[in-house]
Amino acid sequence: MQTLRPFTSALHDHGIQTRLIECVIPMDCSLLDSSSAAIDSGDDECFMKEYELLNASSSDLIAQALHFSAKEKNTSLVVILELLIELHQKVSRLEQHLLEQTQARLTLKEQHTIHALGHGVLCCREASFMLDRFYYVRFALPNAQQRDIGLFARAISPGILQIARIHSSNTSALDSFIVAKEMEQLRQKRTACD
Repeated sequence: MQTLRPFTSALHDHGIQTRLIECVIPMDCSLLDSSSAAIDSGDDECFMKEYELLNASSSDLIAQALHFSAKEKNTSLVVILELLIELHQKVSRLEQHLLEQTQARLTLKEQHTIHALGHGVLCCREASFMLDRFYYVRFALPNAQQRDIGLFARAISPGILQIARIHSSNTSALDSFIVAKEMEQLRQKRTACD
C-alpha cells in the first residue's frame, strides 16, 4: 500500500475518494486536440469511432453468468456454467484475434503502464500527462472477459487520468475487476497472517 501513497495523496488533493488496487496493465493513449471529452475536433473523430467499435464488440454475458454462478447452490449447474464460460472465453479470444487481423486498431502515440486503478481513475508512475488535457485511452483488462476498453480521460496530475467518458458496460467490467482484485488482496493478507 506504501507504493500507492503518492497516488492517494494526489487524489485526495483533487477531492477524489476511491480505494486503489495495485496492478500492471499496459495501456496506449493519445492526447486529444479537443479541449473536452465531447470530441469537438474533427481530428479526434477517429478516436470516437474506435471507442464505439470497442463497445460494440464487448459482451456482458460472461459477467452476468459469473454473477449468477456465484449465487447458485447447485454445484453441477455451477460446473456446467464454468465450462461454458471457459469455452466462451476461448472462442472470444479466437474471435478477437481474427478481428485484430481484419480491423487494425488505431496507433496511439504513447504507451504507459497502469500501476493502480480506482473507481474512475487510472494511475501511471512514469507518465507525464499534460494537466487538464484530454486523452483517448485503450487497454485490455487481464481478466476472464479479455475485453479491450476504450475511454476518454482528463489528466488531473502528471501521472493520473480521471475517466471522463466510458461506456456503462465497460464501467461495470472495470468496477468488477477492481472488486475482484480487492478481494484477492484481502485473501492474500489473510493467508499471510495465518
